[in-house]
Formats: sequence, C-alpha cells, structure tokens
Amino acid sequence: PVWERKIGRDNRAEELTKLTACPDGGYLVGGKYFSQMINHAYVVKTDVNGIIKPGRIFGNVFRDYDLDCSDTPGDLPLQNRIVRAFRDSTHVYFGTTDALGNYAIECDTGNYVISLILPNSYWDVCANDVPVSISYLDTAVVDFAVQAAIDCPYMTVEHAITSFWLCDTAMLSIDYCNYGPAMATNAYLEVTLDSTLTYLSSTIPPSSIVGNVLSFPLGDIASEDCGHLDIVVDVDCDEEPGQVIWTAVHIY
Repeated sequence: PVWERKIGRDNRAEELTKLTACPDGGYLVGGKYFSQMINHAYVVKTDVNGIIKPGRIFGNVFRDYDLDCSDTPGDLPLQNRIVRAFRDSTHVYFGTTDALGNYAIECDTGNYVISLILPNSYWDVCANDVPVSISYLDTAVVDFAVQAAIDCPYMTVEHAITSFWLCDTAMLSIDYCNYGPAMATNAYLEVTLDSTLTYLSSTIPPSSIVGNVLSFPLGDIASEDCGHLDIVVDVDCDEEPGQVIWTAVHIY
C-alpha cells in the first residue's frame, strides 16, 4: 500500500462500499452507517492522500486555582467544556473536553480564532480568542486557564416527562448541575405537580410535601457536579383526554 487511512467512528457500525476518484485527485467514498435500527447514507470526501481534515487543534482546559495562568500542581481539569475554532461562517469546528480536560478539533487549513465557550458569566479565562494559523498536516496547541470571576454557585435544573395516560403512572426525570465556581451548600429542589397528578415515589425521598409542592434535599453540590432525580406520579382517572398537564421544577 502507498498509504492507509482510518475513516469513521469506533462506536458506530459503518460500512463503506463505494470508491470514486474525483477530478481534484481526491476520493469520494460512500456507504452507510447503522443507528437506532435505521441505515443512514454515509458519504466521505478525502483529498489525494486520503485525508478528510488536514489540520488539528488540541489542548487542555483546566481550573486555575492559584491564578498564575499556567497548569501547575493543584489545578484541576475541566470536563465537558466546549472549544470553538472559527475561520469563517462556513468553517466553524467544535471540540469538547474529556475527563482529563483534553480536547481535539480536526479542521481545514487557514487562519482560525480558538475560543473557549464559558458556561456563564461566573467564569473567566486568562487568554481567550487565540489566533492560530493551520497549514497542511499542521497542528496547533491552545490551552485555556479558567478562573472564577464570581466565586458563587450557579445552579441549573431541567426536567422531562413521559407521556400521560389516564389511570396510569408517569415519570418525571430531573437533571441538575452546579456550573458555578463555588460549592452550593444545602441545595434543594422544589417540584410543583399539576392537580391531576399524585406523588407515588422518588429516587430521593422528599423532605416535605405541602399540597402539590414537594421539596427534595440535595445536600452540598460541588462545582461542576451534577445529579439526577426520578419521580413517579399517578394520573387522575377523571380527567378529559387532551387536557394540558404541567409541572414546574426550581432549584435553590
């Protein structure tokens, strides 16, 4: 072989069966990938060397506890942070940090601005919007030292609900996170149920039930930590089909 290239994802069933040479010397490869019980069309365009994206940008995102803008002992990696590489409106690429704070972005050649997207205004970064120039088969390393701008917790919560059927049970799935730099002490949830719903059980026992309002203690939630709560409710048998049923969740 003159060269070999690995194409595709390790965690997805893929099959490339057609290969066509293009006028520019590259190749068009076609096939399918299998996802959620469905076959999807799959087309890949490479250059003459079988490369899809000839540039690579990688780096590390970490919590800079000692405020020296460098990765030193005691600093900790930040997971699930989004890094953006912007060249123009049609060349924008993204990467997400792993458990070690590392990210990698494959891109085309050109001049880029590399930015860390902060989750909220409680965070700051030593140097952001870093310009880099990527040539063919070139790499660039851009690290981000993240510091606390407002040393407070920043709590978020969202919930989803299964379908409601009369005289049946339903489940509320609640996810919450602390996206602030500081620990949230004695955090708790308040869940308001529609009058047509009756509380049955939950993965965290409620600390109080007042009417249709339930309180759930969460304890202390460290910075970057998240949690989950499921609530099972019973749906009233006497309601009309098509009626709107609502729930509300707040975190404190």
